[in-house]
Amino acid sequence: MELVVHEQRHLSGHMILRTHTLRPGWKDMDPHELLRLLEVADADQVVEADNIMCVNGLSQMIQAFLWSSIADQNANMGSPYNATFMYPVYGAIGTGVTAVTATDVQLTTEEARTICASGGATNASVGGDPQIVWSFLFAAPASPQTIAEAGVFLCATSVINNGFLLDHALITPTVAQSTSQLLTLTVDITVGN
Repeated sequence: MELVVHEQRHLSGHMILRTHTLRPGWKDMDPHELLRLLEVADADQVVEADNIMCVNGLSQMIQAFLWSSIADQNANMGSPYNATFMYPVYGAIGTGVTAVTATDVQLTTEEARTICASGGATNASVGGDPQIVWSFLFAAPASPQTIAEAGVFLCATSVINNGFLLDHALITPTVAQSTSQLLTLTVDITVGN
């Protein structure tokens, strides 16, 4: 009898929300440049939250991984697969307080969303798990809002609740965003033990 040990890996996610009071000159800056500036600027409020990875988004992500690995041979296999991607990637914020689950397909009460403005990756290493990071920049809202949830959608558009929800988190404590504050959402997803 042979003993087989399987190492189980999982995806985990983490979110950081930061508010920043608008300063002169920020309105005219390129979003990518502004995000780099805000990474080192003092924030008015910083809240971190772990998130739940959602089935629909994970399914889309794994299909995109598959397509990325076999696209060049798909025709030789009889074209069994359709081109599948993860982009466009949108971050969303909302005011809902319902507990999040792996079967969520949308935020409870989505208020705003924006396309990914920055991304990065850390490769796997001995003792280090691979990670992907996306950053989103939300403009100052027309009226103050209390952000209680956030998520990331794959294959999304600017339409509320559109796309495949990859991850969803309740934000505790909530984040108060005034009409004179920008909001950044940074999401990292780690594949690890």
